[in-house]
Amino acid sequence: MVTLQTLGGLSLRGAVGFDGAAPENQHALALLALLAVAGEHGVGHARACELLWPSGARAVDPLPALLESIRREVGAGALLAGDALRMDPMALRADVVEFERALDGRDARTAVALYAGPFLRGFSLAGAPLFDEWAARERDRLERRQRSAQAMLALRSTPTGRTAGIPAIKRAGSPRPVTPASLDALPSGPAPSRERGAIIGGRYRVLGELGRGAMATVLLARDIKHERDVAIKFVRADAADAHGLARFQREIALVASLQHPHILPLHDSGESGGSLYYVMPYIAGQSLRERLAAGQGLPLGEALRLAREAGDALAYAHAHGVIHRDVKPANILLSGGHALVADFGIASGAARTAGRRLTDDGYAVGTPAYMSPEQASGDPVDARSDEYSLACVIYEMLTGTPPFPGSRTESALAQRFLADAPPLGNKRPDAPPAVARAVATALARNPGDRFPTVADFLSALDPPAAAPAVTPFSRVRRWLGRSLPALAILAAGARPPR
Repeated sequence: MVTLQTLGGLSLRGAVGFDGAAPENQHALALLALLAVAGEHGVGHARACELLWPSGARAVDPLPALLESIRREVGAGALLAGDALRMDPMALRADVVEFERALDGRDARTAVALYAGPFLRGFSLAGAPLFDEWAARERDRLERRQRSAQAMLALRSTPTGRTAGIPAIKRAGSPRPVTPASLDALPSGPAPSRERGAIIGGRYRVLGELGRGAMATVLLARDIKHERDVAIKFVRADAADAHGLARFQREIALVASLQHPHILPLHDSGESGGSLYYVMPYIAGQSLRERLAAGQGLPLGEALRLAREAGDALAYAHAHGVIHRDVKPANILLSGGHALVADFGIASGAARTAGRRLTDDGYAVGTPAYMSPEQASGDPVDARSDEYSLACVIYEMLTGTPPFPGSRTESALAQRFLADAPPLGNKRPDAPPAVARAVATALARNPGDRFPTVADFLSALDPPAAAPAVTPFSRVRRWLGRSLPALAILAAGARPPR
């Protein structure tokens, strides 16, 4: 069957001998595009002529000859005549028809797969401005429908709206200060493996629980050998199926491979009571999430400094083939006022991630308010997905709210497909234009429209250095700098002989 391709370009496939690039066939392609969009309603004779040929260029009616040429190339029954011209779907298939039929039937996955690009991308009908205007309107309409399909797909592939991991060091309340006396007061007899006073791995004494999530539990412990507080992350027994254990083992391997001043490091790992664990520093400070809890933006300088530190950590991870996939304020810890990126619980190697559509459990995981559109849709992600999430964090640091907040998971996910984020400058007037432009670029829905790397994003956050002001004094100083050597030579040459 002959196929009319209108999404991502305009061509006729399967029509032997039809040269779509030939100028004489451009009107035929344009008419077929009109009929494909019109569907069963068709297009009237006068309307077709109005769009395809300017009134001053029609000495005779050109439509009958055009219809005849299409029937010769595609088949006698391809076009149905009557009060309106229509395309016979049994003889001529059109991708835009199938795209809209899938959307009308709420088959978002098929619609997203069919959308190969903007409607009639790169096609323009010479001397027919009304046709080009029609095509632009249809392009915008179909793009909006495509975003709706992506939003629908994202809602179906995110079951709970919560991350598969947990905030690495989030705690309900500050633990009591640890002193030698308090350690001695802890029970010394046998204790269940993770209760207060238990010894893990022969050197870590449990002081309490810091937090728990869908996949793991984090304990506060004392490293007896080095006399320091640490956090121990255990995979939860009730989540320890084959996928959960494989993901946790992958996290241990990934964190162990990353050595960067702004990445929370791994001290140790092991197995206790049949469960895997790894040991990381205990950060007594707060997370960026807690810092932003008041809903107020940070000072501009502090926000940009933390953004550069977190971004530098992500760029380092990307250079080592690791995509974080859950960049959010809760996973950025503050130690001594500096950022530490934590919780690589759903991170994955770049090569693995790019080749997979969903995570092991079949769902797109992450945190909706900071998730990139491609991750929300369950599509393959790369470093530009982390860039999008980092831009969401920067937006929140500067304005007090994420770009797509939403009181519900569905709202937060759908907004990013249907509209652009409110301009940063509107919410934070003191933000430099360079910062506002950089954040807007990093928040682009299409990964190809973002910066190629996080490092490029960070570079764009820095406004171009202003040229030094030129003053009369500076001109004199430059003139003297150029002229003094010559004056000295002249003076030396003018000395009288002794």
